[in-house]
Amino acid sequence: MKALSVDAETLDDDYESWKKNANSLIASLKENGVVAQKFSVNAEKLLAWCQEQGRPLNGKARSAYAVHILQQRHEKSTRGKT
Repeated sequence: MKALSVDAETLDDDYESWKKNANSLIASLKENGVVAQKFSVNAEKLLAWCQEQGRPLNGKARSAYAVHILQQRHEKSTRGKT
């Protein structure tokens, strides 16, 4: 992910650092009543999505992609339920 991102300097240097920071953020969100959902991101699929959208792979794009994926999952889970 870091090698593909245009804002690589803003990303953690290694997985363990990222994981620690991500878990801290999730705990903080939870304390404030926000439900966060963990999921894995395939860097190559993210890059392809960015290219389709005509946007650089940066923090805003990573956030937008996460929203996109979660919306798709929600739509799949509610399809046919009325």
